[in-house]
Amino acid sequence: MCVNNNRMQHTTGKSIELLRETAVAEILTLSVWTLSAWRRKGTGPRWMRLGPKRIVYAARDLAVYLRDLPGGGAAAKPGAP
Repeated sequence: MCVNNNRMQHTTGKSIELLRETAVAEILTLSVWTLSAWRRKGTGPRWMRLGPKRIVYAARDLAVYLRDLPGGGAAAKPGAP
C-alpha cells in the first residue's frame, strides 16, 4: 500500500480516498474529542491508524455510516429534525 495526498493505493491498483480526523469532525459537525471518544467506545464510523498519531477515515466508510444513521442519513444529534 502507498499513501499519497490523502489517497491510498492498494497493491491491486484501487485507490481509496482518506479523510483526516479533523475533516470528518467538520463533516459530522462534531469535535475531534467526540470522534476520539467514539473510537474508544467502539462506535461511530470505521477508522484506520496510519502511524502512532495519524487517524484516518475512508470516505466510503463515512458515506456508509451516514447512510445507515436513523432518519435517512440526518445527523443523529439531539434536537435534529
